[in-house]
Amino acid sequence: MSAPLPGESPQDHPFDGTEGSTAGKKVPAPPKELEKRSLDELMPLISEVLNAGGCFRLWPRGVSMLPLLREGKDSVLLRRCETVRRGDIVLAKIPNGSYILHRVIGKKDGLFLLHGDAHASSDTETVCREEILATAVCLFRGEKKLSRPHAALLRLAFPARRRAASITRRLQKK
Repeated sequence: MSAPLPGESPQDHPFDGTEGSTAGKKVPAPPKELEKRSLDELMPLISEVLNAGGCFRLWPRGVSMLPLLREGKDSVLLRRCETVRRGDIVLAKIPNGSYILHRVIGKKDGLFLLHGDAHASSDTETVCREEILATAVCLFRGEKKLSRPHAALLRLAFPARRRAASITRRLQKK
């Protein structure tokens, strides 16, 4: 379970196997044409589904959440979030107007600090609570639900993989 942010009471984390209406059920994949659309195009539909109390399956793009989320292979099930906790993967609108799917790493001066798992430690985004639109309640590798321990292992292994790749590159240059 993720640690609560300062001032929060402990509650069940949405990605602890208790996904509410999705627990123990197969979540149908949305139409394939949604995979190719940008977040800007999808936001009206995502907002409509979330505001109606539903969940939305999203295929993230980019490399910021590697190795946990791989473009074209993995997807997340988003749900409107009541509370935001350290460790949550959230969909947020950042100040430049674009949308990101990053992990909450902390809270400072009433703002949430977001960070992609693959980013340098100094590369963070800061957003207020109103800019956090949804939280990932379930992760999928293809059509298979990714377990919480597997997701944690991928996240923990990434710094070691990055360091090993750096060493390999240096050795190849010699």
